[in-house]
Amino acid sequence: FVQVMGNDTVGFHGKPLDPRALDMIRALRAQYPELPIGVDIGVTDETLPDLLEAGATRFAVGKAIFSDINPARAYDRLSARAAGKV
Repeated sequence: FVQVMGNDTVGFHGKPLDPRALDMIRALRAQYPELPIGVDIGVTDETLPDLLEAGATRFAVGKAIFSDINPARAYDRLSARAAGKV
C-alpha cells in the first residue's frame, strides 16, 4: 500500500489536487500493477474520475464529505462513484 499526497500542504482540508499526483499514481500503477494506491488531499467529486483513471484504489476524503449539507449523501455518492456505479 502506498499513500500519495494530493498536495504538498499536509494538514489542511480543502486544498486542490496537484496534477503531479496523477502522474505519480500513473507511474506507480505502471510499475506495480497490483499495488493498492491511496490518495489523501484533493479528493472530490470532480477529481475522483481522474484519480480512478490514473490507478488509485483508496481515497481519504474529508472536505468533500464534511462540507456537504448532507455528509451521509456525499459519502454514498463518492462511494458509488469510486465503485464505478455512477
